[in-house]
Amino acid sequence: MISKFFTTTVLPDIPASTQHAAAFAADDLLFDWTRFSIPRGPSRLIGLQIRIRGVSVVTPGAFDLVFVKSRDPKFRDTASGLAPDTLGTENAAISSSGNFRWKNEVIGLISVVAGDWNDAAMIVMNTAQPALTGREIVFQSEPASAAKAVEGSVGYDTFYVAGIAQSAVDLRTTLDADGISATGQKEVTCDTVSVVKAFAHGDVIHDEDDRLIGTIQTTDSATAFTCQDNLSNATVDDKKLYNLNPIHLILSLEK
Repeated sequence: MISKFFTTTVLPDIPASTQHAAAFAADDLLFDWTRFSIPRGPSRLIGLQIRIRGVSVVTPGAFDLVFVKSRDPKFRDTASGLAPDTLGTENAAISSSGNFRWKNEVIGLISVVAGDWNDAAMIVMNTAQPALTGREIVFQSEPASAAKAVEGSVGYDTFYVAGIAQSAVDLRTTLDADGISATGQKEVTCDTVSVVKAFAHGDVIHDEDDRLIGTIQTTDSATAFTCQDNLSNATVDDKKLYNLNPIHLILSLEK
């Protein structure tokens, strides 16, 4: 039996190359539609915690979170199924490639403002918990159907969230690879920024050119981490390394 209260964690992908290119500006796409599932039936969002990780030049800034439901099955699209059309390229103005067919699926928007963030006392991350009183969102999907079931797990409904910057959001880092770590090994050596401050177990690491390095098993010291498996690509000396998911969204919901 599902508890009356539960949480769902959403980890949007933000390509390393777009984190590295420049600070995000107002109205830039921070992250594209990210899928998440919650138990079927109406659920009310009663709390939201947002975490941004990083210790280099990360500035949380303000941004909007837009929530949409899956497309009504009778309007299923050949290419994207029940998912919304892309909003374009991160760190650029929203374009949606000319397709904005998610308009009737929008169910709510939450604005995160500068005043919602904690100060720098936590050193390695910033957190925000925007007030939702009077702004609660009810998640309720289209009626269940055979077509709907194809999109997600039985007993769960699928929703999507996207982030749109409303001020400068800077995710750039100065942490880089120190020398070449080969694909036949699991350990990566770094310099400039302390690994134990910047990364954690479970982080998916890409370099600034979007080359997958691996998923961290342990942060071993200020200058090294070990991946779960042998490296997917060899590191390149002085290339910056990024966590693919620097923003975590923890949704607290009530049935």
